[in-house]
Amino acid sequence: QKSAANSCSSSGHTCHLPDPRNQFPWLKKQSGCYVDKSLPIANYDKVPCEILRQVFGFLDPDDLKNVLLVSKTWKSLAEEPALWAGFDLPVACKKNVQDLLEFSQMLLFSKLQHLALSDFAFKVKDEHFKLFLYLDLKSIKFSGINLSEVSDKILGKIVSSCKECVIKECFTNGSSGTLGLEKISNILSEVQEESKLRSFKLSHDLYSRKLDVMDIPPDILSRAFSKLTMLELENLHFSSEQTTSIFDGFVNLKSLIFNGILLDATQTSQLMEALDKTWQLKSLKLSQVDLTDIPSMVLANILLKIDKVELENVVMETNQIEDIFLSFITGDSNMKNLSMNGMNEQFSVVNAEVLAKAVNKLESFYFDGDLPVDQLKEMFKVMSLETNLKMMGFPGNQIPVDQFQYISEVDPEVLSKALNNLQSVRFGFGNDKGIGCFLRVPQLMAFFKQLSLKRTNLKTILMQDFEHDKIIVTNVLFARGSTYSN
Repeated sequence: QKSAANSCSSSGHTCHLPDPRNQFPWLKKQSGCYVDKSLPIANYDKVPCEILRQVFGFLDPDDLKNVLLVSKTWKSLAEEPALWAGFDLPVACKKNVQDLLEFSQMLLFSKLQHLALSDFAFKVKDEHFKLFLYLDLKSIKFSGINLSEVSDKILGKIVSSCKECVIKECFTNGSSGTLGLEKISNILSEVQEESKLRSFKLSHDLYSRKLDVMDIPPDILSRAFSKLTMLELENLHFSSEQTTSIFDGFVNLKSLIFNGILLDATQTSQLMEALDKTWQLKSLKLSQVDLTDIPSMVLANILLKIDKVELENVVMETNQIEDIFLSFITGDSNMKNLSMNGMNEQFSVVNAEVLAKAVNKLESFYFDGDLPVDQLKEMFKVMSLETNLKMMGFPGNQIPVDQFQYISEVDPEVLSKALNNLQSVRFGFGNDKGIGCFLRVPQLMAFFKQLSLKRTNLKTILMQDFEHDKIIVTNVLFARGSTYSN
């Protein structure tokens, strides 16, 4: 019977099915030959729309364009704008003008959501930019491109129609490959009241000097920034009149990044006054700002109402930091995430008990230095009892706990309880940037013993794979009373 079955090429019969007593229940009603290995023809249009949307969400635009051709049902689902987030102009369209013109005639052209204007191999003109005027663009980015032959009015209309605009000047004003201040000013002047623009970033990538933007009229900045919810300014030099106009538009801001902005004492004071009046701000990053003249309580009022605060190379006195921490410990606060990068010298002399209580009231805390032994021991002591901390460091930039120089001084049981109270912990094991592993064997044994007994809040353990230059993420899972990792 086996040889007969293998030689049979017919379908739609039951002659080769096993005796009914030996059949699986789901095979009894089958009419096909049991050795037939062909799959049944499926109608994938009958798959629930919610499942198809989930599947399509994993596809890149290059794959989605093929999905459009499968059926009417798939086409209607694949055309949803959310699936095309980040769809940018194909590289070929930047190399050859004819490819750009041909692509503009395709249905796929209407799916463009992001426009990165850089690295064009041909001179871009008005006729090319008019192609983008009627697209539903979400964002536009100017970087290293000379648009001297493109109308300011057209550029302004496109920027106004986008929710996000990024302008990155690569050299000093007037150099080839940049927009130039006059062009930037004229573009911003076209941003009208009905503009969709909500996020704006202007930066200069030459960190050794600030880009002087004082020729942009203050009223243009005020009008263009008035409805923004996100503003990022980097390595720029503004006049006092300009900063006053910019600060007046902070009312609607939810995210602000001031990175390397050259501010004098008066401008810094104006910035703090503006921040003190804002109530919608959720994220703040300040870099290279001198705050020593700002009263501690003013700083506390500003910072403690913001969810995420990043301070980088900010000049502050130790007593200011300690006062902010004390206000944070004793009062109500919205701050959950704090980064103090390049400020180790100031907060390393903060009272150990104050620092420990403040750090453990946060959800994440990042710093780039080390801690004295008294601060480190007190921090882990408080952490071992109760903590809000989910990790040491920020998501995507966790601090390897074994690289604290004095961590070997922490009691193994205290350290074990502390680390198992976190949701994520990272180990470097001595190879990260040549820094040694300072954990002792008893500390590691205590940590993994508690982990194996399920007395833990940990969800992930991160370790560095230096051979392949990547982070290995280990998920902590529990099954049948034991701890497993994968």
